[in-house]
This record gives sequence, structure tokens and C-alpha cells, in this order.
Amino acid sequence: MKRIISLFIFFQISYIVFAETQNYLPGYIITLKQDIVYGQINFKTDYQNAKECRFRLNDNAREELYLPGDITGYRFSGNGKYYVSRKITIDGKESTVFLEYLIQGLMNVYYYSVSDMQSYYFFEKEDGTMQMITKNAETIEDMKVIEDKQYDGKLRYIFQNYIPKEYSNKLINYNQKTMIDIAMNYHNALCTTGGECIVFENKQPDAQILNLSFGVYGGINVAEYSIYKLLFYRNGLYVQNNNKIKSINPVIGVIANIFYPRWSKSFSLLLDMSATKMNAPKRYVFNDVVESQLQGYLFESKIGVKYTYPKYKIRPIAEIGFGYTKLLSSEASVYYHYAPMVIEDYYMKNKFYGIYGGIGIDYKLNKRNFLFFRVSSNWYAGGENPGELNGSDKFKDYQIKAGYIF
Repeated sequence: MKRIISLFIFFQISYIVFAETQNYLPGYIITLKQDIVYGQINFKTDYQNAKECRFRLNDNAREELYLPGDITGYRFSGNGKYYVSRKITIDGKESTVFLEYLIQGLMNVYYYSVSDMQSYYFFEKEDGTMQMITKNAETIEDMKVIEDKQYDGKLRYIFQNYIPKEYSNKLINYNQKTMIDIAMNYHNALCTTGGECIVFENKQPDAQILNLSFGVYGGINVAEYSIYKLLFYRNGLYVQNNNKIKSINPVIGVIANIFYPRWSKSFSLLLDMSATKMNAPKRYVFNDVVESQLQGYLFESKIGVKYTYPKYKIRPIAEIGFGYTKLLSSEASVYYHYAPMVIEDYYMKNKFYGIYGGIGIDYKLNKRNFLFFRVSSNWYAGGENPGELNGSDKFKDYQIKAGYIF
């Protein structure tokens, strides 16, 4: 029964993750009969967009998968990105892919991404002949980084006397904007019909695909250091003492949120750094035999995954990840009292690592700025052991915080 419940929960979570990684935007497909069908298209990475088109008529319609060759092309209404189905040959191997249309006119320019490290540009003349250029990865020779520059010569050969003057004495940049600029220069020089020679132009070349936001916050930190396996001799017996040292203090911090909207509108990478004070003055933690003292500063750094429900002005969020804590202490020790002596031989840990989780809300002020509220908890079990007795000591803290995302 437990296994069935676990499988059910797993499939439910998998379904939610799959659903939230969809990124449907308004657009249309062009059928092989040149009919236009309006609906929504899943906007993903350049590599995925070149492999397939996932289309649906509306939010409630069934998704249709179109491969290159199944349709003539597809286009997004908002950002204007336009893909067409074409046959290409790379390294002697022919395949049919969706090429991104950068500019359409006297010289058509297409873009094709194989990976983040490898991409191709295709230049098609009016007679249908197509030429390709690519920039290979850098190599290291004699301890020097060698950049591939062969594409520069190929571009100058393709466009001959129509390369902009700004590139007369420098290497041509390898990016979409430059390819469009060169093609525009070519169009302007050769377009003598008196009409519009450019049919289509990508207005957002090299569009940013990673979004980064920063935030600051303040709040309350409740820290708890747990002492384990503290053994001492009393009345002829060895006694094990487990105690918790608590401290409540203000906390301040900064966060950075990195998300990739073409992969998911909901999941992002979260970085969090905070600082707070530890203030637990000397006090007895076990009768009149053992007392502790913990005073100093606590610095935490966390990295994790943030989930945001993206549809409304008030957006529920959840976080989970890994954390590292460093305790810079002026006093951090436990004292044993044996009349008439005081023996200080139990030292606390000063480095911890573990996991954290949190929930809260983001309140949307405008397209980019948010107010946020969080409640989080951090559990740290591992870390450096400066003493022989403290290997099982643990640390955890709770934070209640509010802040602003720029």
C-alpha cells in the first residue's frame, strides 16, 4: 500500500513538473497547403525549437507535435520568431530541421542551433543556392587560446563588396545581429526595384534568454545549536547530556534569482546569502554541572530551486536546496564544573552544511519588481569538527523575512 501511495505521489509531482515546464505563447503554424492555423506554440530553447513544434489551438485543446517536414513553418506572434522547415547538409549528412528566419529578401539568412556551443548560419540567394558558415570551438596550442576565424573569410566571400565598412579592419562578430546587419547592407545596395525588398526581419536578434533579478530582505532568525553525546562523570556514573542552545536575532540578506523562461516560467535557480548575530550568554544547560556560551556572527549561503505559481498578482512560492553556514564566534564552548575546578574541553562546531526549505508569496508590483515574504527552515548536520566530542552536534535555524526584488 505504501508503495502504491509513493508511486501515486511521484506521478503527480512528475505531472506538475511537466505541466509547469510548458511555455505556450500565441502564434500560428503554416501547413503544407500554406494554410495558417492560429493557436499557441510551446516556446523553448533554440535547440528544441529547431527539432519540433508543439502546438495547440487554446488552453484546453490537445497538444499536437509537428516535426520538420510535417508543416511549412511556424511563427510566434509576440516576439516575432519565425521558423521554417528546410533540408540542410552538415558534414555530409542531410537532415530536415526548423531553421530560424532572421531576414527574408534578396538574401535570406537562417539560424540553426545544435547546442549552446555550436550554431550555424545559412545564406540563401535568390536562385535558391545556400551557403553555410559556422564558428568552431576555441582550441589551445602552445598554452595559447586559438579562436576560429575561418567564418570571417567565408562571410567576406559570400557578400564580397557589401560587408559594412566598420568591419574593414576588424573581425566580423559571430552573432545574429551582425548577420542581419550585413544582409541589410547587401539589400540596400542591390535593391533597385523601388519596392520593398525585405519581406521579413527578426526585430529581436540574440534575444536574452536568461533573466536575472536581485533582492534584499530583513527579518528574524531563530538559531538552535544541539549538543549531543556530552558525557561527564557524576556520582559514580557516566551521564549523557543532550541540550539545545537558542538565539533569536535580526537577520539581513540578499538573493539572486536566475530563471530561463524558455524552459519554464515557474522553476528558477535561487542564491541566498544572509548574516545574523548569535547571542546566547553563559548559562546552565544541565543542573549546576554544565553551562554553555555561544556568541558571535552567523553567515549562511544557500543554493536551491524555487517554484513560483506564475499566474496571479499574489504568487505562492516554494523553495528547496542546500546550505552552508559559517559561525564566527567570540565565545563558543561548553564548561564542565567539577568542584573546585572548571574544565573547558568541549568545543562547538563552526562550519555546517545541510538542506533548507521554505514557503511564501511574491507580490507583483509591476513586470519586474516584487515584494516578498518567506518562512524558511535550515537543517545542518555535517561540518567541520574541531573537537573530538562534537561529531554528532547539529545546527538548525528558522527565518521569517520580508524583502524587495528589483
